[in-house]
Amino acid sequence: MYVWTFGDGSTSNALEPAHTYLNPGRYTVSLFYNNDYCDSTLVKNQYIRVVDAPKLGFSVASQRGCAPFLAQFTDTVSLNVTKKEYLFSDSTSWKIVSTPKFNYIFNKPGHYWAVQKLYGYTGCVIRTDSIQLFVSKGVSISDSIHINRASYDIDNILHLHWLPHSASVNYQVLKSLNGVNFSPLNQTKDTFLTDVSMPKSQVFYQVKAMDSCGSFSSSQNKVAPSYIAGITQNGNESAIIHQSLQQGFGLPISANLLGSFNTKFPFNLLQADPSNPFADLNFAQKDYLRKCYHLLSQFNNQEMYSNNFCLDYVPIIFIKYI
Repeated sequence: MYVWTFGDGSTSNALEPAHTYLNPGRYTVSLFYNNDYCDSTLVKNQYIRVVDAPKLGFSVASQRGCAPFLAQFTDTVSLNVTKKEYLFSDSTSWKIVSTPKFNYIFNKPGHYWAVQKLYGYTGCVIRTDSIQLFVSKGVSISDSIHINRASYDIDNILHLHWLPHSASVNYQVLKSLNGVNFSPLNQTKDTFLTDVSMPKSQVFYQVKAMDSCGSFSSSQNKVAPSYIAGITQNGNESAIIHQSLQQGFGLPISANLLGSFNTKFPFNLLQADPSNPFADLNFAQKDYLRKCYHLLSQFNNQEMYSNNFCLDYVPIIFIKYI
């Protein structure tokens, strides 16, 4: 007869028993043998040592981000571990990690898993899908927004248009009076904006894309719509028209100065590719009180207008002696 005791309260009468220990610790194993003639006992003090299996444990600062997304992990495992490895599902290679804090970059948008694998002292391996991460398409400073139109209407409202970016959730429009110091004008989800501020000089615009993580792109071009102003000369004998040409779109195919004796219409061609400044020798006309000017710049497949600038006639008083 065989009587095995395993030190955890369990026994067996098998010749070669197998026993599973459920809790960590050191266990004394004993065997009592009787063959009806004699008894024999063998005791092994603290013969079996059972250690805890490695317990999984790690966290990530944020499970969501925009590509390229820098995920910041914290490893909380230290007990009974000889080696730690991680697999990120955008890769096929396991990464050995030996520090409690580490980073990993997901370069493309998608849904990913971070998998932890632990090696214990007895050679046991534990692995599980632990954390899912969600990476959205993002923008970076290497991306840029291209403004493709900046034109005034007849009421001097500026209409700005730009090309879309697929990762943008908002666009930030910036404005400057000198082309150097830009200030935020507005944010919009659209790819166009109107600026109703009455122009007093040439103004400059930039547009940047913003993604869902709050990152901004750069602005590909700094643009300024054409701006014209002028003065009368020699008591309405002529007008001198100064032109600040369109900037940020390259050279126009042509630029035409238009004029009207009404505030808004009809505008007729005064001079193709006018000199700057341009002397309008037909400024004053009978029965009118002012003359208005528009500069039309022609680019590939589109036209852009300057502000509508109106110049009042200078009052002239005639004194008749009797």
